[in-house]
Order: sequence, then structure tokens, then C-alpha cells
Amino acid sequence: MASFTGSTDPVVSGLVSQLGSSQTDLGTAQSQLTGDFNAILASLGSPDPSGRAGLLGQLHTSTALVQEANDELGSVTQTTTSQQGVLSSNQVTLALQAAEFAAGQARIGALPAFPGIPAGVSVATVYCFHVGG
Repeated sequence: MASFTGSTDPVVSGLVSQLGSSQTDLGTAQSQLTGDFNAILASLGSPDPSGRAGLLGQLHTSTALVQEANDELGSVTQTTTSQQGVLSSNQVTLALQAAEFAAGQARIGALPAFPGIPAGVSVATVYCFHVGG
């Protein structure tokens, strides 16, 4: 048994030494990871809308700018739609006036001022108004 103990003692001592080192390495790794994690959280920033630091702050700022552009686009769309309605109404009014003018011209040709005028004879009507006392 003495020879067994003598041969295992160096192995056990080596294992104890390696376990001690690994615990030291684990502690160092833990502190490094904790520092890295804190740096990542600092880079992310705060979700607080008043804070503009870090990635979350930049995302909030970008979102606000996109919302602002969206509002402007909505306003422009509404103005364009309104203007389109006005132009469409103007087109309808112009078409109505053109139809009224064409109908008036047709009536003038169909109803001469004096009946019984021979064809080919041109007649001019002159009106004279006297205003006063």
C-alpha cells in the first residue's frame, strides 16, 4: 500500500494544484466576463425615451425620425388628394361650361332672330339701349 500511496501522491498533488489554478482561472474569467457584460449593457444604452445614449438611444432617435417622415408623407398625401379633388371639380366645371357653350351655339343656329330669312342672306341684329331720364 505504501508503494501505491507513494505513486498516487504526486498525481493527487498535481490534481490539487491544477484545481487551484482552474479556480483562479475561473475567477479571472468571471471578472472579465462581468466587465465585458457591463460594457455591452453600457453600449446598449437605456430604454428611457429621454436618454439618447447607446444603441437603444440611437434606435429611439431613428424611430422618431422615421415617424416624423411618415407624418410628413401623410400630410403630403392628404394635400395631394385634396388638390386632386379640386382639379377634378374644376375639370367637371369646365366640361359643363363647354357643353353649355356648345348647346348655346347650336340654339343660336337653330333659332334665327327673324323668321323667314332666305338662305345665304346674312342678318345682323343691333340693339340700342337708352338709359336715363
